[in-house]
Amino acid sequence: MANSSDPKNKEILIIIGNGFDLDLGLKTSYPHFINSNYFDRGTYLNQYLIRKYQINNWIDLENELKTYTHSLLDQVKSGSSRKLHNSMDEYKKFIQDKTKSISTKDHQILCNNLVSYLKEASNKGIDINSYAYQLNSIIKRLKEKLSQVIITYINFNYTEIPQLSETLHVHGSISQNNIILGFEDNVEINDIFCFMIKSHSPHFRSFNIREKLRNANEVIFFGHSLGITDYHYFSDFFKVQSGLNGSEKIEKKRIRIFTFDENARQDILIQLRNMNQKRINELYDLNDFEIYRTKDKMDDLKIQEYFDCLRDYEYTYKHPAITII
Repeated sequence: MANSSDPKNKEILIIIGNGFDLDLGLKTSYPHFINSNYFDRGTYLNQYLIRKYQINNWIDLENELKTYTHSLLDQVKSGSSRKLHNSMDEYKKFIQDKTKSISTKDHQILCNNLVSYLKEASNKGIDINSYAYQLNSIIKRLKEKLSQVIITYINFNYTEIPQLSETLHVHGSISQNNIILGFEDNVEINDIFCFMIKSHSPHFRSFNIREKLRNANEVIFFGHSLGITDYHYFSDFFKVQSGLNGSEKIEKKRIRIFTFDENARQDILIQLRNMNQKRINELYDLNDFEIYRTKDKMDDLKIQEYFDCLRDYEYTYKHPAITII
């Protein structure tokens, strides 16, 4: 079994979500966007989203896109008379074509609005005292100083990570104008809305996240909710690390999750509980597993101790006779 602290075999995987940007002080949440002048209130989709203002993060936005598909189809039907068409087939085709036209146009406008907003929001100053910035600085130094350590960033945001160019953007990026905004494969929707399935986007590509999770000795999640729309990336990993891999021997991994507050921590645990068949205790037992809360520095001592452990890798590789425990 590879030891998570063995300097001879070290792979660190860092997975970041919107909470990373928010911790940096960037106003990239959905409420920030919907209240901006970039949000076009003239489309059916955006009017629908305004009515659903209880959305407060990107996971909810993606879920609302699913319900929007049903709402739009009903709206088009209610505004169209069957009597104006020669046959039921002609009427159905009219409904399908009109719905597809509206949804495609509205979705593209939403994406364009979002790219324009995030380009401005991401150019604001960042908080150099934030945990996200501290972690980023440590990892940047390790990447520069230690060629032996394989460090990979998986970015679920559309924005760039400050001072780091080598990141994998799962959902595209604003710098490339290729963002992917939609929902997961297994959603039940009318075929005319399949263009909003993430894997149907012309920008979609695989980054073999499951394999990277399997190969990593250390996995850091920062600001990712582990929500249902991304279960397919993480569920196998957490099942295996919770002992649900049959007779295979489990490789103990160091797993760290940075989230905002106690409510967010509980939400993370609920998501994990849903993914690993309610085996949270086993996840702790079989791994070096911690969840940190960043709000008001409530877990500052634990976080700084962990950052010190990361910094120690540089010393360990320069003095290979020493092993971090």
